Amino acid sequence: MSNLRLINETTTTAGVQTVSITDVFSSDFDIYKIVGAVNLANNSTATGFNLRFINASGTVITSGYEYAQLSLKGESSFDENKGGTEARLWNVFGSLDDSGQSAGNVAYVFNPFSSSSYTFCMWQSSTKPSGNYRMYKGIGNLYQLSSITGFQAELNESAGEFASGGKIRVYGLRVDS
Repeated sequence: MSNLRLINETTTTAGVQTVSITDVFSSDFDIYKIVGAVNLANNSTATGFNLRFINASGTVITSGYEYAQLSLKGESSFDENKGGTEARLWNVFGSLDDSGQSAGNVAYVFNPFSSSSYTFCMWQSSTKPSGNYRMYKGIGNLYQLSSITGFQAELNESAGEFASGGKIRVYGLRVDS
């Protein structure tokens, strides 16, 4: 039996700013792998392609995130970003615009379903908005003791919207002792 099990595959559709992927985290696994590929946007300004968790009641959580991130930009100096009272985990899936350059990522989520421990996430994403190469490496957590059952992939600019055809896959990762 494989230690990696595909739980969900979602294809983005055009004209929406968020994609909610629900009922993917359960007591079956403690670690989950999220992989995004070929994601595109229809907005002219580069926008963060971020992650928010969804609790067991189906509510998107919009506060209580902490993160630290290294932003590696091909056209300028590298940046370190961090925050302790955020509404999302920034750039987990990269950043997007309408230049036709897709974003890809790998993220790991730890203990999301447990209501007795915090939900942690670490990620790497790569993208090329407006022809400028970007890579993000980050860690973060949701500073709430909540049972998390899913997540929302969102573009943070109000004018941002997805193009169709991108993929987001969720895997459960079994670690044998």
